[in-house]
Amino acid sequence: MSGNSRDVSPEGFDGDTDDEWDVALDTAFDLLAARPRRAMLYRLADEGTVSSEALTTAVAEVQGDGDRRRARTTLTHAHLPRLVDSGVVSVDAGTEAVRYRPSPTLESLLRWARRIEHPEETSVGTPPTVEDD
Repeated sequence: MSGNSRDVSPEGFDGDTDDEWDVALDTAFDLLAARPRRAMLYRLADEGTVSSEALTTAVAEVQGDGDRRRARTTLTHAHLPRLVDSGVVSVDAGTEAVRYRPSPTLESLLRWARRIEHPEETSVGTPPTVEDD
């Protein structure tokens, strides 16, 4: 990402939230399918805007080997482009800050995934329930 002078935001996304915008359900499941992306999304959902270095750290922690070079490569060539293409993040090419764009569908599934993956975190809400008929 360094040295790249173009904006890598999805077309038409100026960083503002749009109450009518939402990610497709299949896309949300795809984004949550990889543990490094979930770690990135947890951090982004908590903070809104995160440095690419902080996301590299999140990926390195999940990979478990502490190899920041590999984590940075995975971040920039696999996970971050997928998040950008889906419209849930934009990247400032100058600062490399990654900005989260909330989606009701993704937020709901992300809370549920976090609750299952990190049950010790109590501030993430409750998982969706199915009501009995």
